[in-house]
Amino acid sequence: MTSFFKDKYERFWSWFYENEDRLFNFEKHQEELFDELSYELEEIDPNLTFEISCIKENGKRELVISAGGIKSAFDEVENLVDVAPKLRSWEFIKYRPRRDTLSELDFQGKKVKPEDVYYAIFYEDNPSKVGIILFFKEYKEEELDLWGQITYLFLDEALGEYDVETKVGGIMATSINSKYFKHAHPINELQKAFDSCF
Repeated sequence: MTSFFKDKYERFWSWFYENEDRLFNFEKHQEELFDELSYELEEIDPNLTFEISCIKENGKRELVISAGGIKSAFDEVENLVDVAPKLRSWEFIKYRPRRDTLSELDFQGKKVKPEDVYYAIFYEDNPSKVGIILFFKEYKEEELDLWGQITYLFLDEALGEYDVETKVGGIMATSINSKYFKHAHPINELQKAFDSCF
């Protein structure tokens, strides 16, 4: 790794170390701190985003470094987290992880409960990937872009960012009135079915 690239990761972690206590107690100045953290990550790659967990039972917070679902930014996530310092109050995680319990999504005026979402898996020419269709009760064709974004958000929660980008090929959003709905299952069964494909 060249010194330029090494330096940008070291610069980020130096900044993080200097602001560790402020970030751990971010609730006091959340907007200001999150803007600062976003800026520092974007200096490495404009696609990088983050999530900070609540305080866990072990007294630590998790900082998730995400590529924002952009595969070309994966190397930056890998390189950055690989050189993360060992800090007593933090755990650093690559990519948005799977969630055992899916959340209700509130996105651009749409509230979508996981129990109203169904999936079907289809096989592709590439044996290392599968396609996934998500079915929604309120889906409208004229809102295709919006439902496409909602689909990615649900898939990231169900499967994790890394698997969505590396093991999922075609992704579709459609209505429960689709002719393909006869092959659908509740989204809370997706993890097990997906893992069994590989």
